[in-house]
Amino acid sequence: MSQLNRQSLPARQLHLLQALACVAVLSACGKKDDSAPATVAVRPAVSEAALDAEISRALTPDPEPASLLGSGVSSAASSLDDQVDDIRRKHPNKNAVELLNVPEVNEKLREALTELSKSPKLRAEIDSSVDVAAAFMGLDGPPGTYKLNLDMTSYEDGRTDRMLKAVMTGKAKSIVDYVVGEVGEAAPDLSYGSQTRAPNGVALEPAPAPPTPPDN
Repeated sequence: MSQLNRQSLPARQLHLLQALACVAVLSACGKKDDSAPATVAVRPAVSEAALDAEISRALTPDPEPASLLGSGVSSAASSLDDQVDDIRRKHPNKNAVELLNVPEVNEKLREALTELSKSPKLRAEIDSSVDVAAAFMGLDGPPGTYKLNLDMTSYEDGRTDRMLKAVMTGKAKSIVDYVVGEVGEAAPDLSYGSQTRAPNGVALEPAPAPPTPPDN
């Protein structure tokens, strides 16, 4: 499974997004802008109180805005269900990774990734969820030490459908919420068991060191 520079798409997010869409699909999204000077962002260490607050925040889903409640949401959810059912009927033998390369799915995925590349706030949510999971697991190192490795090849039907629904919205927030939820679900399994990969396919591994700025 492919892997998620803190430039147009930071190396940790790029690793995650490539894990979602495969190397061939997302290679263009991972290209750096050679005209931009290289920078290295260092995040401060997290205090225990801040970490507790962050864990609580990361594991609590955002409330739905009032404007989205009611029949409009019901209708949108029903439409997504129908789209996912149709995709699954057309491609009954494809696993979750293969389904991301189906043209109608890949088009929506690209829309979401383009939006995500322009949103530091949403990218920070992914970073934060990985940092919180690493701290929850007792892994050593400051924020940014670990990255997400997501294996979707063994997804069961229910999880595949949830992933497809997030992607088919074409919205970055939906994909981020899905991934953050997966990381939160995996943290207890990885913390209290001997396994290195949770049943939902989530694993954390050391992140590559950020590139060293060239000498002037």
